[in-house]
Amino acid sequence: MYLDAEHEDGYLRDQSVFGDNISIEDTMAVMVKYKNKTIMNYSLNAYLPWEGFIVVFNGTKGH
Repeated sequence: MYLDAEHEDGYLRDQSVFGDNISIEDTMAVMVKYKNKTIMNYSLNAYLPWEGFIVVFNGTKGH
């Protein structure tokens, strides 16, 4: 599907995210601790071939 759009945007999809002129970080993460001691972790993996997201809640108190 994306290969069919090369003539539209001029971006040649060589499927290499490790090229010399690629400047985005491969992996990024953040950890946030809220005032109520809840902790949130977020991770971005820019090199994976799958797009989407997964949300997971873990806890012991149910709120």
